[in-house]
Amino acid sequence: MDESQARELCNRAAAIVGNGCTPEQAAEAAGMFRMAADAGFPDAQFGLAEMMFNGIGMGRDIAGAKDLYQKAADGGNIPALFRLGGILSEVEGFEDLPKAFSCMKRCAEARFPPAFGVLGDMFYYGVGTKANPKEAINWYRLASAAGDAGSMFKVGCMCRSGIGTEKDDDAADAMFMVSAQAGIPEAQFEVGYAMYSGRMGGNKAEAADWYSKCADRIPTAKFNLATMYIAGEGVSKDAAKAFGLFKELADTYDDKDSLFQVARMLMEGQGTDQNPEEGFRYMAKAAKAGNEDAAAIVNGLRRRMNSQLITIDGIEDEKKD
Repeated sequence: MDESQARELCNRAAAIVGNGCTPEQAAEAAGMFRMAADAGFPDAQFGLAEMMFNGIGMGRDIAGAKDLYQKAADGGNIPALFRLGGILSEVEGFEDLPKAFSCMKRCAEARFPPAFGVLGDMFYYGVGTKANPKEAINWYRLASAAGDAGSMFKVGCMCRSGIGTEKDDDAADAMFMVSAQAGIPEAQFEVGYAMYSGRMGGNKAEAADWYSKCADRIPTAKFNLATMYIAGEGVSKDAAKAFGLFKELADTYDDKDSLFQVARMLMEGQGTDQNPEEGFRYMAKAAKAGNEDAAAIVNGLRRRMNSQLITIDGIEDEKKD
């Protein structure tokens, strides 16, 4: 089999797999890849390894995929080298962190963009090599230039804290903004907070918009947005919306401050029907979760009623002599 024949088989197989194939078609594509792979063509070895690793057209076979990725990488296929590094760093039972680092470094040095951010992580956390924040940020910056929004956020964090580079708030804000615009929730939160606090150009209405974008992923953003609805900062006052957001956080995360806000609003009938009994239940949960204001209220209630047994959501004080 010559190179043109192998290329034709690989192209046909890739077209089949890429079009949402049936199991029968997937098996046919695997057969095409295998013919060219057995003839020693790296691209075919890579294609067959991808199918093995993902269980397409066959049962999943990580060990077989690893061996094929290695053969393809030895033949100069950089994506295969990248996949091999991923298996060696992430798949239980196949870990070899120094070799994984070597794979990713070779990929990055070959200017394979997906490896830039991964290598940055390995340098930052010391995976398979000694931790080196200065090297990490260099690779994160290359990844950012290649469009990796997650690496943009990491560069922003390192510029903000002065890790691996000089502290530079303006550079941090610029990286957070482009990362936020690319959809990274943590960056959207940073931009929202910077605009709310006045550190970054913008206003509280824009801050509320950024918090809204990431509220379902960042609980603190949802809490901050709720407080803005309470005060009417950057948004129209809306106690009912605030109550709904606080209650989501309270019921989902047992967040101590959200529990306290829900308790207070139930007791006062703010944004919801007044329900002191339910409010006290949330107040007790807030106290148990560590909210000091809630604990003071609960303890004050106990002191006022120390002549009787008090039970609030499982918190009990026996009658004192």
